[in-house]
Amino acid sequence: MGFGISRHYEQILEDELQELGLKKGQYVLVSVPVSHPITLTEARAVLDVLSRESIKSAVLLSKGFHTRRSYLLYRDRGRTRGIHIIPGRAAWVIL
Repeated sequence: MGFGISRHYEQILEDELQELGLKKGQYVLVSVPVSHPITLTEARAVLDVLSRESIKSAVLLSKGFHTRRSYLLYRDRGRTRGIHIIPGRAAWVIL
């Protein structure tokens, strides 16, 4: 994985989500390509998975200054696919 992310990143995310009270099956972790524009590329990949799985709403968890920009992009792109994106507060990003 790039950007110094541990190979065990998915397990770290799962542990964090379970500590927040979520059980397997209540969340979906999506691996996304890291290519520019990063936020737009991630949104496309995540929304593709949500559409394929017929998921109609999702909570977007993001960190710091990036939250507003991510939310607005996911909200607008999700709206065109009938997916309602809900902004959340946490240290991790899901989709």
